[in-house]
Amino acid sequence: MGLDSIELLMAYEEEFGVQFDNIDAENCSTPRHVVDYIYKRVRKTKDEACPSQVGFYKIRKILIETFNLKRNEISPSTELVSILGDNTKKNWKLLQDAIGADYFPSLERNKYLVLIVIYFLPIALFFVLLFNEFLLMVSLAILLVVMIFFNSITFNMARNIPKKYSTVASLVPFVGCDNDTIWEREQILTKVIQITSEQLGIAIEEIQEDSHFVEELGMD
Repeated sequence: MGLDSIELLMAYEEEFGVQFDNIDAENCSTPRHVVDYIYKRVRKTKDEACPSQVGFYKIRKILIETFNLKRNEISPSTELVSILGDNTKKNWKLLQDAIGADYFPSLERNKYLVLIVIYFLPIALFFVLLFNEFLLMVSLAILLVVMIFFNSITFNMARNIPKKYSTVASLVPFVGCDNDTIWEREQILTKVIQITSEQLGIAIEEIQEDSHFVEELGMD
C-alpha cells in the first residue's frame, strides 16, 4: 500500500471509527466498496449497540493526545504499561481525567506488600503483645488499629495496573458511545467522497461511487 492509500484509510478510520484489515483494505478499490464496508460496521439505529471499534478509536485518540503518541503505536492489544511508563500513578490519573468516566478502576497494591505490611507485621505484633502478657482484648484492639493504619498508608503505594484492565481494548467500556452517531448509507457516501477529495486533492465532482482509486483517481 502506498502513502496515499494509507493516509486515506486512516482518514476513513478516524471519521467513522472503524478499522480496515489489510486484506479488506486491498479489496476496497472504489468508494462504493469503502461505503459498503463501513456501513456494515457503524450504528444505523439508536437501538444498536455501540461497535467496539468506535470505542477503540475514541480511546486511541485520547491516548494520542494525552501521551503524545502515534497512531501506529496503539492497537487494541497494546499493553497500558508500555504507554504509561515508569510514572504509572501520575499517568493513570492523567488517563482517568482524559477519559472522564464516572467510574474508573484504581491501581492495585503489590500483593506481597499487602501480605507483609497489613497482615504479617500486625499479627506478629499481636503475638508479641500476648507474649508480654497484654490482655487479649487489648491486644486484639491494637491489632485492629495497626491493620487499619497500615491499610490506609499503603493505598498511596498502589502502582500496579489491574490485570483486568491491562490493555487498550479493556478501556473501551469507559468511553461509552455517542448516541447521536447514527449513519445512513448516503451520509457515508457523501463523507467518503469528501474525504477522498481532501486527501487526494481531486475535485468532488470528479469522484464517482465506482471510480477506481488507482486507475481513475491516481492514488498511489
